[in-house]
Amino acid sequence: MDAQSYKDHCLIIIGGGGPADEILARRRLSAGGRLLHIQTREDDRVTTLTLEDLASCFFWQPPEAPTSEFGKRLGPSFRTYWSRTGPDTVELLDGQRLQIYVVEGQMRHVRILNRNGSVGAEASGHVVRNPDMDLASKLDVDVANQDLKASGTFSFRHVLLSSLILLAWHVTRWIISIDYELHARPDQLPWWRGTLAMVNGVVFCASGLFETWAVSLTGERPTYLTNSVGVLLGTALGIVGTSAQGADYLLAVLGLSGMFLGGPSLLYYLTQDRHHSRKLLPCVMWTLALLMGTAGGCILLSGIVVLYGLLLQEQVLVATVLLPVATAAVEMGTVMFTKVMYRRLVIRKRPAVPGDTSYLAMPFMLISAHSCSEAARLVASFSGAVSSGTFSWVGSACITLAMNIFVRLGWNRYLAFHCLRRMSPRLASEVAPSGWSKLHDDVKIYAGYFRFIAVVSLVFARAIYYEDLSFDGPRAPAFNFSAGCCLLALFLLELLEDQVVIRELLPMSPVSAEMLDTRTARMNADFGRLVTLECRPNYEETENPWHLEELNEKGERRGSVSIVPGKPVELLDQRHSLGERRFSFRSTFRRWLGQERKVIPALTLHGLREMPLPAQLSAMAIACEITVTYLNATLSPGFARGLCQTPPAFQGLVMLWWPVPLQC
Repeated sequence: MDAQSYKDHCLIIIGGGGPADEILARRRLSAGGRLLHIQTREDDRVTTLTLEDLASCFFWQPPEAPTSEFGKRLGPSFRTYWSRTGPDTVELLDGQRLQIYVVEGQMRHVRILNRNGSVGAEASGHVVRNPDMDLASKLDVDVANQDLKASGTFSFRHVLLSSLILLAWHVTRWIISIDYELHARPDQLPWWRGTLAMVNGVVFCASGLFETWAVSLTGERPTYLTNSVGVLLGTALGIVGTSAQGADYLLAVLGLSGMFLGGPSLLYYLTQDRHHSRKLLPCVMWTLALLMGTAGGCILLSGIVVLYGLLLQEQVLVATVLLPVATAAVEMGTVMFTKVMYRRLVIRKRPAVPGDTSYLAMPFMLISAHSCSEAARLVASFSGAVSSGTFSWVGSACITLAMNIFVRLGWNRYLAFHCLRRMSPRLASEVAPSGWSKLHDDVKIYAGYFRFIAVVSLVFARAIYYEDLSFDGPRAPAFNFSAGCCLLALFLLELLEDQVVIRELLPMSPVSAEMLDTRTARMNADFGRLVTLECRPNYEETENPWHLEELNEKGERRGSVSIVPGKPVELLDQRHSLGERRFSFRSTFRRWLGQERKVIPALTLHGLREMPLPAQLSAMAIACEITVTYLNATLSPGFARGLCQTPPAFQGLVMLWWPVPLQC
């Protein structure tokens, strides 16, 4: 590894947590790089050692100590079993020692030793000790290898604020729509439809879409000029659709098409001189794959929603099983599509496809896979309860809960891998858990709640406008008692699902030695990696992939066998990064199934970057718009707004054309 490669992997700051540390840390995070900050004071606990034998080594065992006060100032920090959001920021505790290893005149590796001599943390990267203001403001902190940047993700603070904003907006939108549709005259221009669609698209959806499309097609962020051109063209197409009495779905498609054709396309033309290695065809192919990965899944899921409603009338059992299974299949297919397209059209095409594609573009594809599937499940169950008034949705809800927990804990891939391993090792390696599957599981923590905003806002809007607080009736807020129970129950089940997974109330699936072997050849920049790949000195030959000989009686790595100053290094081993050996019930259960030690997740799952508020707001707004589309398709726009006494039969044109006034 050269100096830039170490810097790409991690920037390690050792200091007292002063202003210079904070400036340097924020610059690094803004550049999209991984950061480790060790807060300490100058005393005999910190030592510097020169060890040239570690010239090509890479260590990665990040600290698991609580986030320091310094780190809390940098932004959200959140850890799950398989991912870490935000930088690693810890304080060197009393009784701990910090060792800094110098290689070829540069500080390259750091190690924290606990009081008993066990390893508390080991990391390699570009090490900076006690930076001053000049160094903090001038040091090059950029990440040259774009694929070593961690993925973007959601944060609780932005999701909560975005939810409140979108809830208020959609309540207002539903109320305005109800009022104007109720008083619409025949052959009147439905200007309110186009206006509401334009406000929703420009104010709430456009920011994240422009950012995503621009980076995918051009490798750069959009400008005010290109965004303005996109908005103008999208507005023009929206006016055409409004004049033709287009449905909200058609207006959204026309508006987004205009934004895409006007904004990113112009940006590509304006930035040609700055990108000599960028190629048009690979960029277009990746951008089209991005559109297909998001819009394609939504179209398939809309068909499942409609089919569920039709089957529910006569084939309740078939519909109950179809909804969770079919939506899960589409979701898994979308994730597989994202993995294949990103690997073939981005990673293999570098530098023809430039830009930080892992920050917004790729996460948006994974987010849409889950949020659209969850929206389809909610709308199908809710509309089925509205139409039938029965509790037939209970079966689908229970099956969905069990399947989601089973999948998010990784047991589906664990069983599939071991079933296929003897028959087809290549196919088994494809279904084995990877960084893609774990990253997709990570966004599920938030994406499952987006769908409720559109449905809850409809309930609130009907209650406010009609002032009818009864449980049943065409103008009741939740239509009937069963639908109200469905909405509440599905929300509570979503909370239960997240608690089971995040708190690991049921054990996470193990990673066996055979699973590790399938990922050995992939480098740390590959999103397909599940576990970080290290390069360590091989002091003792061993065939045990779990290296149990380096642990003490408490299951911790002994510092005396990890890095041994003065002992010659004859061989360097590329090996998976392994943590401590734990003795909890869950760890013992995993050990019984073949996982002897904790594994350190891949670098692509570590240091996940909080997406900015406009991007998170846009992603949630798009999910809400898809949910609204499903609601209009299943309940019909007239019945959803309280204009009809009973829900009419499904009509295909409802996705494209709404007459004025709305008909029942």
